[in-house]
Amino acid sequence: MWKGVRQKVNESLPKSEFARALGLLLGGSIAGQMIGLAISPIITRLYTPSDFGVMGFYLSLLMICTASSMLRYEAAIPVADADEEAISLVALCIILALMSSVSVGLLLLMAGKFALRFSELRTIWPYRYWLVIGIFSTGCYAGLSFWSVRVRDFGLLSRTKITQNLGLATTQVGLGVLHLGALGLILGQVVGQSAGISSILNKLFQTNGSAVTALRYLSLKKVAVRYRRFPAMSMPASFMEASASNLPLVFMAVMFGSSVAGWMTLVQKVLFLPMSMLSRNIGQVYFGELADMKRNSPQLMRRGFVSRTKRLAKLSFIVSVPIAALAPLVIPALFGPAWKNSTVCLELLMPMMVLSFISSPFGSTLDVLERQDLHLLRDTVRLILTLVSLGLAYWLKLDWKSSLALISFVGCLGAGIYMWISWMGIQAYKIPPELRP
Repeated sequence: MWKGVRQKVNESLPKSEFARALGLLLGGSIAGQMIGLAISPIITRLYTPSDFGVMGFYLSLLMICTASSMLRYEAAIPVADADEEAISLVALCIILALMSSVSVGLLLLMAGKFALRFSELRTIWPYRYWLVIGIFSTGCYAGLSFWSVRVRDFGLLSRTKITQNLGLATTQVGLGVLHLGALGLILGQVVGQSAGISSILNKLFQTNGSAVTALRYLSLKKVAVRYRRFPAMSMPASFMEASASNLPLVFMAVMFGSSVAGWMTLVQKVLFLPMSMLSRNIGQVYFGELADMKRNSPQLMRRGFVSRTKRLAKLSFIVSVPIAALAPLVIPALFGPAWKNSTVCLELLMPMMVLSFISSPFGSTLDVLERQDLHLLRDTVRLILTLVSLGLAYWLKLDWKSSLALISFVGCLGAGIYMWISWMGIQAYKIPPELRP
């Protein structure tokens, strides 16, 4: 029975390799999104905007920490010259994720008295050690998922996305019924981040068990040296990118309280979830496709970049217009009166989210091209723009709405620069003589 169902699903998928891979990932993402969206009216009634603000604060810190937890060696997995090197990189990433989580735990242990001087940090401080677990689990899944991208096992990735959303949803609802407050939301995130790790790890052992068991210190050292440009330049760039994306929510929480951060979190993590998940999946497929083009047909990279940009621009219009039109009517009725101000957040953030949707899938372009210098430049500019906007909002003593509008405007500029520098990398790439047509 299941064999017949699987055969029908495979027959219904598009025939082009890119569209087929994207279809597989989208299947899992859409199913996962449906779970998240279905329970969101329940979650917003079990938890307050302040609870969501604490979770948003936690997630922002988590994203900033995990951006550098593996020194960006995970980005080298799809572009490694051989599978043995890629497996060594996966192992190296898991070890680095463990070391990073332990390091953060020690820093949290030593920073107690200093952190408690800040009122907003007192709100999240009881949940600090969950950040340690979150860093390790998120790092492990990221490294393993890049292996799946390398071997183009998008079906497995799709299934893990469903597992993650199921784990997150059931945990948050169950703990919400028990009235655990922000802790329930954070534990749901930890469970969701951890789900799917064992599935990819088991598949890796099944298909490459001998290579995994043959891992030695020298093989890890070899790939660490071979791909040293990733931690040297790509890691600082990724840290700055994560900071530019997540510091605005931290700023809003500190300046205007956890309720404002909660409204913003609902918009970014729930209402914009379909757009962000779709963009992330397209980025994963594009990463694998571009790496394959570079190895075999680099002359197609420019055409692929342009065609994907056009498709994303059309898709952003299709996705964003219904969200913008229905949000003012749907948010208060669906999520409750406490979330009415989320409509304002959505309207202010929509331009930035649309341009981010178009630009973010191409973030891996410079990793594939091994142009970490441009990666560093791109994200340095974005972080500077973000810090300037936050500094202006603080100096001018703007209210939360004006601050959010300024953040959105600067985010639009950053997304445009993001695309332009990625395109510069493609144009400057010199095709090796043996691969020229």
